[in-house]
Amino acid sequence: MLYRNLLISAGLVVGYLGAVGTLSAKPILEPKEGKWQISNTYAGATKPKGQRYIADTLTRPVPTNRWWSSLMWDFQGKQPFSERMYPHPLAIAAEADGLGVSYPTQATVANKGKHYEYLYYKGEGWDKRDLLISVNGLQAQETKINDFSDWTVSALWQQGNKQLITTTGHGIPYIFAQAKGGDARIVLNDYENNLNVWYQQGDKIGLTINGHHYGLFAPGDSQWQLQGKEAIVSLAGTHGYFSVAVLPKADESTLNQYAHYAFNVVKDTQVSWKYDEQEGKLKATYRFITEAIENRGADEHTIMALYPHQWKLSENDFLSGTYTSPRGIMKTLTGNEFTTTSSFHGVLPGLPLAKNIDKQRLSGYLQTAVTKIKQSGFRPDTYFGGKDMGKLAHLLPITEQLNNTALRNEMITMLKAQLEQWFDGHDNKTPLFHYHQDWHTLVGYPASFGSDKELNDHHFHWGYFIQVAAAIARYDQDWAKDQAWGGLIKMLIRDAANPDRKDPDFPFMRNFDPYAGHSWASGHGNFAHGNNQESSSEDMNFATGLILWGEATQNKTIRDLGIYIYTTEQEAIHQYWFDVDQENFPSKYEPDIAAIVWGAGSVYATWWTAEPESIHGINFLPFHGGSLYLGHYPEALARNYQTLLTFNGGEEGNGGSADDWEDIIWMAQAFRDANTFLAKFNAKADQYRVESGETKAHTYHWLAALNDLGQVDTNVIGNWPATAVFQRAGNRSYVAYNSTCKEKQVAFNDGITFSVKPQHMAVFQNSEIQQQTMMGLCGPGGDTPDDPSIPPNNIPYGIQLVSQSVAQFFVKKAKWVDVHYQINQQPQQNVRMQKNQQGQWILRINNLKPNDVVRYFFTIANPAAKDTPWQRITISRHTPDNNDGIIVID
Repeated sequence: MLYRNLLISAGLVVGYLGAVGTLSAKPILEPKEGKWQISNTYAGATKPKGQRYIADTLTRPVPTNRWWSSLMWDFQGKQPFSERMYPHPLAIAAEADGLGVSYPTQATVANKGKHYEYLYYKGEGWDKRDLLISVNGLQAQETKINDFSDWTVSALWQQGNKQLITTTGHGIPYIFAQAKGGDARIVLNDYENNLNVWYQQGDKIGLTINGHHYGLFAPGDSQWQLQGKEAIVSLAGTHGYFSVAVLPKADESTLNQYAHYAFNVVKDTQVSWKYDEQEGKLKATYRFITEAIENRGADEHTIMALYPHQWKLSENDFLSGTYTSPRGIMKTLTGNEFTTTSSFHGVLPGLPLAKNIDKQRLSGYLQTAVTKIKQSGFRPDTYFGGKDMGKLAHLLPITEQLNNTALRNEMITMLKAQLEQWFDGHDNKTPLFHYHQDWHTLVGYPASFGSDKELNDHHFHWGYFIQVAAAIARYDQDWAKDQAWGGLIKMLIRDAANPDRKDPDFPFMRNFDPYAGHSWASGHGNFAHGNNQESSSEDMNFATGLILWGEATQNKTIRDLGIYIYTTEQEAIHQYWFDVDQENFPSKYEPDIAAIVWGAGSVYATWWTAEPESIHGINFLPFHGGSLYLGHYPEALARNYQTLLTFNGGEEGNGGSADDWEDIIWMAQAFRDANTFLAKFNAKADQYRVESGETKAHTYHWLAALNDLGQVDTNVIGNWPATAVFQRAGNRSYVAYNSTCKEKQVAFNDGITFSVKPQHMAVFQNSEIQQQTMMGLCGPGGDTPDDPSIPPNNIPYGIQLVSQSVAQFFVKKAKWVDVHYQINQQPQQNVRMQKNQQGQWILRINNLKPNDVVRYFFTIANPAAKDTPWQRITISRHTPDNNDGIIVID
């Protein structure tokens, strides 16, 4: 959708045209008109390179940055079919006469153990596929994308009256094919000379070729014919469909099982998600929508193969058959959908201030960082310019913690001015954002790293812009409105992670691959190893930006989109970049991390340097309040560090390169041992080379904060997305940020509750609030307060205010419960609680007044009797517009 404030020639667009040239329904994230302006007449705009192959019947926006993008986009102008593609468990490639298919099961480990791959072929040459799916006599001039869904693609070959359409996707062991104008033809490429046809009868064949098992399935009542190394079946008088499946076992029972679903063609796939705020859980459902071409009693079901990041987060009765993949073992399941449940441990606008930090030293670092940015200016392109803005925005919480309001205001002014330059395309002069209508994409100019010609890295670049805008929005809600500058943030989100499949101007989820669990960085994917992503952490920067922007603007659609991407990619990073369970990397692959994940495998390398610090650091930076997932597995971080030392000669910095990135290593490793890495910083503070997106102020603050807080505690979850829990020496610290303009009670599933002031971040330690730091400003109006009479669902016990003067103690599950409480300085009361009809133990106390202090603990028999710690609350804010009041724990 393009708007009145989108420049076209000399005039303005009134309304917009949809994908087929007609007015369309309003997209989910359509922004209102505002001060922001996008151009589509910028003379310096460079169109993406190469040629696209899209069927004329496909009129909706087609995404780039997919595992199958090389099928749609011939970037080099030399390959009108495709490069090799890796949907998993299969590997495929389009050729002139059909679709080549393989199932790589043996990893090749190269480059001194630092590179592994499961390539489409063994050795050199296209002849190393297992088989080719074709129509007899087919020799097409090109292959086109015929259709697509969230994780599948259909390809079209056309030569006169001969036509072949194939469909496959992530987690689908089948290739569904439809042929016209000739017999179905399967060419068997027995390059190891060990072809074994172990079943052949009527409409199905079971065979093993090159060590891989396949089933060939033809329409009922038809007959496969083996002619040398080809299987032929006539489709005359039939529906024209046939299918091929890779089998986990070579036996008749497995063949019959796969034959049962062989004509339930997957026509569509869709992901949906829902964030349960009270439980701190994100549930994602993956649906396979099938059409039964033949009724074989399979209902609407198919056979699905789940990646490790999926089956480890789902509860299903898996089949015995599994598949090998570059991501690890894929488990199989029958049905038409499955659900994963992820814990969301929260994100923050920044870390708290360490108790014993040297404030004078920190203040000096802070002023130096801002002065340097003022002197050098912001770099001009979308990537490095975004990094420069990002490092300034991440200093804003520190200004608040040091009570430096003047510097805070100066920094906000600088950030506003820079973003507004980018967001105002009135004069068609850079910097600006330009919309390429024929590619349905937004490009910022000056571009960088192929973000224009190759449509690379949009999520990486836009993540910095969104994070900065979210920081500004905490202080100026009017600036963040669509009618001012916030509308362009919605456009950036629609470009990189559009949640709307019906949007006529942007495709659904350009960068993020819902089934793979992570994004793809290359727009075209024209590589022998498929598509790739290097900096998973910059993808998480993007997701965190969505969450914080959604929080700041009270837009739960954007917030929950961010939480879905964050929780899903978090697990993918743990599994495929860091292999935290030590199950997915091949045994001969030496590093304990992957720096670039490819469709065919992974490598310990970067695109630009061999420096080990950069190889590790590119999946750590930038550091922000959403980086806490890096601390979920301290043991894996220790292995990560040992790998760095192994490949770097025993130290993390040798001082010989601008890519040393010692600070990045220190900040990541502080999640497991902050004391050691704070000491390393202190020892080299005056001599180390600061990474270009970092500052000494932020690094010092970060290391000191983690030294104070301890490690991330994943055993406790809050009922609000801007929370985090840490643990040091058995003592927990609870951090919560309230982005609203009303005081908010936050609860954790271990029973801890406390209240956070509007636009403040609170730290709760040792049964009381230790810090309440302002993190933003509230404009007029604010938002609607939560109803404090509704007890949180995810805490086992606590106290809740249910009216202006009545509070209720509650315990969810117990054999019996006593509550011991004291109001102000009155004598302690010890009362047996009563069990209600819902099975909860409750006791109400009446006649409470503002500023009353209630101290309490429970004796809970479950079955043995145990006492909980003392807790203290203060009743406050009984006002005419807030009859229920707010509980404050202090």
